[in-house]
Amino acid sequence: MRMLQDSKHDIRTLDMLKHVTGTSADECRRLLIEIGARGVVMSGDREGWALIERYPLDTDPDAD
Repeated sequence: MRMLQDSKHDIRTLDMLKHVTGTSADECRRLLIEIGARGVVMSGDREGWALIERYPLDTDPDAD
């Protein structure tokens, strides 16, 4: 949660979130959904996640 609330980064890559939490991709996604996050496509087709409150669903899911 703290990583997604960081004012310097609205979006974090799934790879970073998995690494820091020590979870598998599926487990990490499940936890992200539980805390109110949404997936986005980052540059380079990387999977990213952001809190919906900071990156609402009506925002373009393709992030730079």
